[in-house]
Amino acid sequence: MTRYDGRYTGTATRTSRASAMCTRRTLPATLTVRNGQASLTAGSGRAAPLEGTVAADGTLALASANGTGRGRIAGNRFTGEVRGGDCAWRLTLAKARR
Repeated sequence: MTRYDGRYTGTATRTSRASAMCTRRTLPATLTVRNGQASLTAGSGRAAPLEGTVAADGTLALASANGTGRGRIAGNRFTGEVRGGDCAWRLTLAKARR
């Protein structure tokens, strides 16, 4: 278990132009960290999650077949960005209380 372990929930806000693939302005997003391993889902959760490892300083690089992301956990918050296809999103997530 690491100090970053937990569930972070919040919103992904589109920063790219709207397109056929990127129609919604905001999506619900969840980052789950277990033993330093991270998994990020957004929207309906039907797409493969982006996955990665949280570094000791809280930085995180995420990837899947559909996109990439990066960000940082500081205190009880995760902030970052995700790109997939022609879509880009800014993430602001807060750690859920146990």
